[in-house]
Amino acid sequence: MKERSLSALFFELTLKDARIVIDRISDSSNEQVLETQAAYAAGYLHCAQDQMLITVDQWMALLDEIETKKHFWKRRRACQEQ
Repeated sequence: MKERSLSALFFELTLKDARIVIDRISDSSNEQVLETQAAYAAGYLHCAQDQMLITVDQWMALLDEIETKKHFWKRRRACQEQ
């Protein structure tokens, strides 16, 4: 019983941490920082999936979220430069 509760706690904390790491992508000050933050987030998710703290479906959805954040950051930056 305790093992199951601990596993659920790790799962919740991992998803929370993943969201924090992904949200940092939007705060990037330039494209180099953007790519670094995105790579860090992807690495974090890869480790979490390897440790079976998130499912493959969650991993793929979160990777899509990273790409979406990068896309919106680049669009916003392009609009600011015009």
